[in-house]
Amino acid sequence: MKPASSRLNRKKNNSSINFISVIKNISRTKLLKVLKLLIIVSIITVILFKIINVLKIKNVSCYVSDVSCEEIYLINVKEIKNKNILFINKDEIINYIMNHNAIVSSVKVVKKIPNSINIYIVNRKPEYLLITREQTFAIDKDGVVLTLGENEQIAELVPIETNESFAVGQKIVSPAILAAMKISKLLGNSALHIKSAQTSDITDISIMLNSNILLKFNGLRDIDKQVDSIKLIIDQPINKDDLPIKEIDVRFDDPIIRN
Repeated sequence: MKPASSRLNRKKNNSSINFISVIKNISRTKLLKVLKLLIIVSIITVILFKIINVLKIKNVSCYVSDVSCEEIYLINVKEIKNKNILFINKDEIINYIMNHNAIVSSVKVVKKIPNSINIYIVNRKPEYLLITREQTFAIDKDGVVLTLGENEQIAELVPIETNESFAVGQKIVSPAILAAMKISKLLGNSALHIKSAQTSDITDISIMLNSNILLKFNGLRDIDKQVDSIKLIIDQPINKDDLPIKEIDVRFDDPIIRN
């Protein structure tokens, strides 16, 4: 019969072997998990890198009134290209173009995933011809002073003569000019076509119709009522013995008609 000390030593040795085996198994499991995690992370990194690379902006296109334009108004395309399309702030582009280009009426920015941006610009449309002592400009319906384009259809614009001075991009606040614009609009809507307008003073605005009738307005009085008075006078039946009207002055309470 083996002594008790030998049996105890054997049990201790077996316990040590089992513990080491467990440790090894745990280490292998952890190692496998770590390896799997590293592989997954590597795959995700590669995928993200490819996605980020694909989403880099490569094309920036500009359109003005649906016609392709050669350059985008004061936007540095190099600053846009190669940036991630997801992080481009469309409002920043819109505000920059609007704030630096007086002729621009509206801007729309469209992201074309994965790597293109289209910028659609609508320029202000001239409606009036502003003739000053120094220069001739165009004005849009909002009263913004514009440069007169080389191919501008001047004949279609209502000419307004003034002694005041203006600059491109300026928004008109002159009461006389604004009154002349409103009068021209109301007369045009009534099929009374204007040859020219002159604003020497807010209380003395002259409008010459294509029919060579001179109209006198006071911009401080109700413009709508003055235009209505003009329409009533012009629409009256004309007798064959009546002299043609040369001037209608509605600056006062009672209209004055000169033949």
